[in-house]
Amino acid sequence: FQTARSLAFHGCTVIFACRNEEKAEAAIEAIRNERENTTCDILQMDFSSLHTMRDAAEKFKQKYRTLDILILNAGVFAMPYTLTQDGYETTFQVNHLAQFYLTLLLEHPIRSSKNPRVVIVSSESHRFSSIQTPEDIHPLTLSPPAYKYWSMASYNDSKLCNILFAQELARRWPSVSVFSCHPEISRYSW
Repeated sequence: FQTARSLAFHGCTVIFACRNEEKAEAAIEAIRNERENTTCDILQMDFSSLHTMRDAAEKFKQKYRTLDILILNAGVFAMPYTLTQDGYETTFQVNHLAQFYLTLLLEHPIRSSKNPRVVIVSSESHRFSSIQTPEDIHPLTLSPPAYKYWSMASYNDSKLCNILFAQELARRWPSVSVFSCHPEISRYSW
């Protein structure tokens, strides 16, 4: 919330890409209560559904030509084993795969910006990933079956994927500033 608030206060159009519209509306109202002349919008999407990601990206592209800063901050932690409707383990899809997919869907608006940036919120826990070699990157590691699932390992692996994605995106899109960061321990409710 504080990042969105700060960007709005500095004149940016802030688009809340959220699953829960009510929470996004409450966040926007809180920002506008502090400063009236802010521009905020909501783009509903559910990171556990790649279909909603595609639909949301299309809506974004219909309304906006460029995307100056994409902050990828969706995440889940300590989830019981579940599969998304797309068939992937939920932690892997929400924390990494959907964010990767959204970035690719928004490639044109990002690369059309004058000074584009992509910020991927990862975690220091990536250091404890079970992925040690390139050969470890396969479906049984990233989206394991129930009998191989441990929530902490899934989280750690997803956060390493965030960092590897940031490095590869920076290499492939040299005109885009790409960052991955650890948020420290912070309180937020949306």
